[in-house]
Amino acid sequence: YDWPFANMQELFQNDDLTVVNLEGVLSDSNRNENKDKTYRFRGPTAFVDILTRSGIEAVNLANNHTQDFGKQGYTATQETLAAAGVGYFGSRSVYIFEKDGIKVAFFGLNSTAFNGNKAWAKEEIARLKQEEGVNAVVFTFHAGQEYGKHRNQAQETYAHYMIDAGADLIIGDHPHVLQGIEWIGDTPVIYSVGNFLFNSKTQDTCLVEVTLDAQTGALKSFRFIPALQKDCRTSLLDGAEKARVISHMQSLSSGVTIDAEGYVIKTS
Repeated sequence: YDWPFANMQELFQNDDLTVVNLEGVLSDSNRNENKDKTYRFRGPTAFVDILTRSGIEAVNLANNHTQDFGKQGYTATQETLAAAGVGYFGSRSVYIFEKDGIKVAFFGLNSTAFNGNKAWAKEEIARLKQEEGVNAVVFTFHAGQEYGKHRNQAQETYAHYMIDAGADLIIGDHPHVLQGIEWIGDTPVIYSVGNFLFNSKTQDTCLVEVTLDAQTGALKSFRFIPALQKDCRTSLLDGAEKARVISHMQSLSSGVTIDAEGYVIKTS
């Protein structure tokens, strides 16, 4: 269980919070398997140890695979995460992380659920900030074309809507490949972080490291950290390979400069 993130443990265990998109089911039963889908993802509940041993404290469940085994699979996943002390969010579940009086709320929606839940999300963000003292909101949206080289109009529409609704950071996934970064007003958006750990295929991926002001919760820095998944293990890149991935991400981005260490600076 240490294998997938053995090279990430030091980083994950020494930050305040590590969040990933959990694209699959944790259940010891294959009941209600959706055999109409070409790909169905399920691991035994013991696989939650991969998260806890690696220092991953919260996960997004708003994607197109957490319902691969129906309601029982989704419920089993939630119960397994809760029992292991791993937070989760997605659809109308919100996860709130708090440290030293600073509260960060995490929301997640996928493209099929977005229109039916966007009004609720807007109202809930406002309520959390006004009534619960939430300082910052991170919104994860699971949308875009799989293996698309560039973001599409729908992804941009979702990002703009959620920023107008009060989100302070937008993280995209689903396309399986890296897509660009831009700043919309004062809010950074990364349209796809790629596959951080998916299968044995060798593939570029990344982490996003966000630092907030300890007094206000305002964004201090936004960093793109190149990584590589190979042999079902993820590792950080350095040297020429790190520079290559940063250069590629820069070519996909607009209105920002990504420096040699991955820090993203708004330029327009």
